[in-house]
Amino acid sequence: MNQQTITSEIIEKLNSIEGIELKRDIPWKKLTTLGVGKTAPFVAEPQDENSLSELLQFCFNNEIKVFSIGAGSNIAGADKPLDGLIVRLKSKGFTQLTIDGNKVTVGASVSNSKFAKFAAENGLGGLVSISFIPGWIGGSLRMNAGAHGSTISDFLTHINGFYTDGSEFTADKNEIEWNYRSSSLPENVIITQATFTLPKLDQQEEQKKLDILMNIRNTTNAKGRNAGCVFKNPEGTSAGKLIDNCGCKGMSVGDAMVSHEHSNFIVNKGNASESDFLELATTVKKTVLEKTGIYL
Repeated sequence: MNQQTITSEIIEKLNSIEGIELKRDIPWKKLTTLGVGKTAPFVAEPQDENSLSELLQFCFNNEIKVFSIGAGSNIAGADKPLDGLIVRLKSKGFTQLTIDGNKVTVGASVSNSKFAKFAAENGLGGLVSISFIPGWIGGSLRMNAGAHGSTISDFLTHINGFYTDGSEFTADKNEIEWNYRSSSLPENVIITQATFTLPKLDQQEEQKKLDILMNIRNTTNAKGRNAGCVFKNPEGTSAGKLIDNCGCKGMSVGDAMVSHEHSNFIVNKGNASESDFLELATTVKKTVLEKTGIYL
């Protein structure tokens, strides 16, 4: 499919789709936790699944490339304008939390921490490891987020969403291959909600675990604007430890800097660009490779 530039005629038609809020020239600082890059020319925020489906059908039929984002906690913005449309599931229509016994259905735009807290308040657990990973459920499932040996897919039952042509997507957990920080979820799928089957646990004990992990995260994670851990942990070791041992802590390019608190974080000191971030990440990779033989 040839990519279509968004013209004034396309903009008019996008604005006519019911339930779509079309925003123009939004700074990446407002779209991501890292905050690098300049502006995103077009950002569409559908209010619910119906408007999302209609929007995706329109973009598919008009050959408009779609970039889907959520909380923006695991992506870097772009220095150059994207020739396409960013679709952001920020509306209330994607923040549902419903419970039926030990099954919880959660919208793609619910934060990991809110999901874990809701489960704990209802005597359900298993989510401590993901509770303080920044981001929303949709993106966490996309990358199979996790920590401390546990991942978000562990208690997953079912996923709903849409293909980028606007047609529905559904899959049970066992229809998807789940790997370390990745999955076989099709790239042309936008997740809208998921159902989890969670173990029943003592509410007070689960809350204690959440509080303990919060204290650990607050003392060990990087301060300032960042996109979480930059590199995957190589088997048998940690990326942060390797980066630290190779003397990269505090290394910087422009306003992008390897965090002093956690070496696997790159922080934006104020006005870092996409190129600053990429150059620094590449330099760290090269340094670790030269000194250890390990490719991050």
